[in-house]
Amino acid sequence: MIKYILLACFLPVMCFGQSVSSVSGTVADGESVTISGSSFGTKPTAAPVAWDNLEDGTCNTTATVGTWSSTTLLEINSDNNRATNSSYNAYHDFDGNDGAEAYAVFRGGSDSPSWYVSYWFMLGPNWDWGTIHDSLGNIKILRMWTTGSDNENFKVNTQGTYDVLWNDEYCDPSMLSSSNGNSYMGWTNFENEMDDGEWHHIQFVYSESSGIGVADGTAEFYFDGDLIAYDYGIITDCGASGADSRPMIVGFYDSHAQTNNDGANDFYIDDVYIDNSWARVEIGDNATYANCTHREIQIPTAWSATSITIDANQGSFATDDAAYLFVVDADGNVSDGYAVTIGASESPIITAPTNLTATKVE
Repeated sequence: MIKYILLACFLPVMCFGQSVSSVSGTVADGESVTISGSSFGTKPTAAPVAWDNLEDGTCNTTATVGTWSSTTLLEINSDNNRATNSSYNAYHDFDGNDGAEAYAVFRGGSDSPSWYVSYWFMLGPNWDWGTIHDSLGNIKILRMWTTGSDNENFKVNTQGTYDVLWNDEYCDPSMLSSSNGNSYMGWTNFENEMDDGEWHHIQFVYSESSGIGVADGTAEFYFDGDLIAYDYGIITDCGASGADSRPMIVGFYDSHAQTNNDGANDFYIDDVYIDNSWARVEIGDNATYANCTHREIQIPTAWSATSITIDANQGSFATDDAAYLFVVDADGNVSDGYAVTIGASESPIITAPTNLTATKVE
């Protein structure tokens, strides 16, 4: 994928203070794996706010880990699965029969200053993107909104066939939408890259401003492993309360549903993960995190500065695939990739002692 116009003049910080020294266990669905190393930092609650691979065969507020505050119009679905070892996903048909608005999204968590969001989606072959002012022409694919009364409202959405936009029009005038505004990502080929019949991965890293009106909020948007856009100087707090926000839209929201008359438009979503910490574990298809085109989130169950335990999630990696494990700390620093084989039993590397001196015993 071609790199697009970015919204800041510097790249994300990738510090390699943390180091993975060994991995013990089998990196396969549901297996417990222990990661040993150093400088992993802290994660007070090891488990994410919510994680759902839908494999319990339900689509409701009870997630695989944690809970959703809402799953809106989504229903459980058993075809078009993302991986051979998967039996279910969630589904909605944007057919214009949902009234004025159509939400096919997960929501979860309470207001917090930091968030990491990951989900996979697929569009059916009958999907028909609209123009800016009709149905499927203004799809919100991520939205952060406070549960309070302030107007904080950071969103990522399509703009017809033109571009993808992100902004917080209430808080940051520099991100107001306009044809010349810097809120447009320059992602003019999004319709082709969000091609139907293929599963795609969205990742979103977000932090609130440190105070009301302070331009130091963070937003990073990844599509299929590619960093499409980022900004480390946004204003997200502008109300009297300075309230934080939570993921209100994780999925697709069609705000112009009432004008949709083109029939069925199938949307599928799976492996949805949200957490109020950037600290996480992922596996990818390249030894360098930034070069991965395929990443799968792992589910932590215990976390300390020197040891992390995860419930492994191989996602659409196949057994015997080569992969690399990454630890990301709460500040977003990413470790070097640690080589693992999907489905194989990993054992700690034992290094022979050095500088030993033999002593003859009489």
